[in-house]
Amino acid sequence: MNAQKNLQKNPKEIVKAIANNHLVISSIKDLPWPLRPRQFIWECSWMKRSDDSYIYTWRTPTTDEFDNNRLVDIGKNKQRRLVRGASKGIVAIKNLDEHSSKLTWIQQGDQKGNVPRKIMETQIHRTLHLVFQVREKFNRDDEVDTMERLELMEIMRSVYQDEVYDSDKTSLIDSIRSRMTAVPNDSFRPLPSPDFRTKMSIAHVEGESTSIIKCEVIIDASLEEVAAYGFIYMSRKRGKINNTKNTLVRDATNTNNHALEIIYMKELGFG
Repeated sequence: MNAQKNLQKNPKEIVKAIANNHLVISSIKDLPWPLRPRQFIWECSWMKRSDDSYIYTWRTPTTDEFDNNRLVDIGKNKQRRLVRGASKGIVAIKNLDEHSSKLTWIQQGDQKGNVPRKIMETQIHRTLHLVFQVREKFNRDDEVDTMERLELMEIMRSVYQDEVYDSDKTSLIDSIRSRMTAVPNDSFRPLPSPDFRTKMSIAHVEGESTSIIKCEVIIDASLEEVAAYGFIYMSRKRGKINNTKNTLVRDATNTNNHALEIIYMKELGFG
């Protein structure tokens, strides 16, 4: 994002305003030494479609009207050092509901010249910076998570009796609960805990190669709020917490209000 912070070295400007929805823009992007800076001239336009979605497109101008760099600000860059790149693309924005919309960005770029692959890979996030900026600008993760949690809490408190628990679900719950509670409390030995308020312990079951871990803590929230938070496996906050380089797949499908099918794959590193 350095290009966005140093506009004297990487100037951006509107070269010509053809209409309210039609502009010609100049942008200069520096590349790591010894590569020369790239200059892009874009002719861009937006329009509203019949389905109330918006389309934004850009391309390199089809005429040589803007080839003379005396018409644009090149900042600290020398004209003879600039390499003129090319780019074209389309952005589609459509409503999902009254609170959210979906943005899809498709782009093709040509930096011109011989640019090593490793350098190009580092430039991808810079090319798509607007997508990340828009996401952060209108980020409502906490608000969306709270709305989903309150909805599930209401179901747990008021209409849980309308939920249908078939034999498969009840047998699943009963088998796991009986297995976990069958281990005597005196079989658990304390484990070091990263939080002094949280009690951790472990039990080795005789005749088995695996262990059972137990964790206990006092939480300043109602049981429905805690249960809803734990059940909403794909909440945005929990997704961020678990979004590490070792997480290969993390997904869940809601079967109904009380059942999930979860896929979670995590790579373990050694050494």
